This record gives sequence, structure tokens and C-alpha cells, in this order.
Amino acid sequence: MTPEAFRPIVNLIREAVTQNLDQAAIPSLRIRSALHAAIRLDDNRPFRENDFPDLDHSSVAVAYCDVFLTERSFGDLLERSFVNKVSRSQCVVATSPEGALAALGA
Repeated sequence: MTPEAFRPIVNLIREAVTQNLDQAAIPSLRIRSALHAAIRLDDNRPFRENDFPDLDHSSVAVAYCDVFLTERSFGDLLERSFVNKVSRSQCVVATSPEGALAALGA
């Protein structure tokens, strides 16, 4: 795809963000960006190649699901205040077998 073909998409995203419509229009993108920033800003957590698919899965799950079962490292990232503020999701994030059972009402 040529750069000219991407221009309408870039303009659409810019307008959505400018008008504060991005949370409703593209919530997973906001969450993914916040998670990516959380990893990059954490000097104690190196960025790993496998983080890319984890970012994708986590951001979509939190944006659109009621319950998300994940590993502790991404659960901790999702609990950070600025990530939580961006997501404003009602999704319950569980990082342990006990938490998963509780979240699923079992």
C-alpha cells in the first residue's frame, strides 16, 4: 500500500483523537499504546520481542471482554493508574488460578 493510500486512515485517527472520540471508536489502540508506554518507561522490565503479541491480545481483551486471564506481568501493567485511566474498562483482569475462578464466578 502506498503512503497516499494511508493518508485517509491517518486523518481519520487524528480527527478521532482531536475530538476525543478515540476512546469509543478505537479503545484497543488507546490501551495498546498505554501498555507499550508502560513497558518502555519501566527501567526494571526490558522490552521483549514476545511483548508485541501480548500487547495486541491484552489491549483487545481489556477493550472488549468482561474477563481477561493473563500472566502476572501484563496484569500488573494493566493495573497501573495511567493504563487504567486510559482503558476505563469494566474488564476483570485475573492473573492467578484463584483470581480466574473468582472472576468467572466459580
